[in-house]
Amino acid sequence: MGTMYLLGVKRLVNLLNPERIVPQTSVISVNIDREQIEEIRKTKGIYVRTFEKKINLSKSRYYRWLNYEIDLPMEYLVSITKLLGLSSIEFKDLFVNSTDELIQLLSLTIDVSFRTTELEKETFTTICSELEKFRASKEDTQLYQLILIFCDLVKSIQDKREDSQVNYHINRIESYLAKSEYLTLYDMVLYLGLMKVKEYYRLPITYVEENMDSFCRTLLAKIKPNRLVEGRSFILGSIIDLSMLLASRFDSKTAFQFLVQAKEKIVHSWKVTSRDLELLECALVLHDQHDQNHTQRIQEAVANIHNRRIFEEYSDEEEIMMAFLMGSI
Repeated sequence: MGTMYLLGVKRLVNLLNPERIVPQTSVISVNIDREQIEEIRKTKGIYVRTFEKKINLSKSRYYRWLNYEIDLPMEYLVSITKLLGLSSIEFKDLFVNSTDELIQLLSLTIDVSFRTTELEKETFTTICSELEKFRASKEDTQLYQLILIFCDLVKSIQDKREDSQVNYHINRIESYLAKSEYLTLYDMVLYLGLMKVKEYYRLPITYVEENMDSFCRTLLAKIKPNRLVEGRSFILGSIIDLSMLLASRFDSKTAFQFLVQAKEKIVHSWKVTSRDLELLECALVLHDQHDQNHTQRIQEAVANIHNRRIFEEYSDEEEIMMAFLMGSI
């Protein structure tokens, strides 16, 4: 079995839910599909500054809203959709279950699902119990039900149940992902979680792996100069995760090529921290199988991280990269 780490998901948990508290699921609020609004705006060629001129919504405030940093009053949402030329029916179709609690819950579920500590075991059990009420729900609770299905999948694998039962849970999640024309943050986290579970337990390749090229393009498209720092953190971590999955499921050459392309976009689009650059470089070293000094470079990378563990602050992200590196030599 591979190493059970997802750097992007761990970063998301550290950002949105650092106390690792199971979010409340008793109230299902609604939100507007922000990513879809942005796609419509781009398709129609409407500049963000139009919002400032017409409805006094600044560019910075719009992008903070787009990146789930703030909420906007309903009158702004109505005005935006009018500027986009949407009908009342199209406006209604943009409303979805609020993703804030969902993303917190999904990312935490994936992060603790392999239960290496007693606290993680307790948290996973609490999540399963909290979600049980959605199992037979006929309301619009599909996104909560998908997290419950993910829990069922992990338990089915770890309890060594029939392959047909494991495949049933995988098929249900993949059916949802296959119908998602535009991958939201929730979808991307679920996609990564499912791929990692299947890779970790060496399950057969199915839809999610067969469509990894499309997922790679989606992640690369998320590397944009206007993306907030918090969003960049998740995307960069997920790019490293995806490169590891590509190497494990297919080959190191594919992973290396993807990572080179991603790094080029990242350094041209964002101001990257020295720690993130080091993580990218470590991943590139790991995948560059054609380097004659491959093993030596990995050992040097391990030594650099190990030295920082002794003399400086040592983060769980470096622990993750150390595990990746050590697992390759």
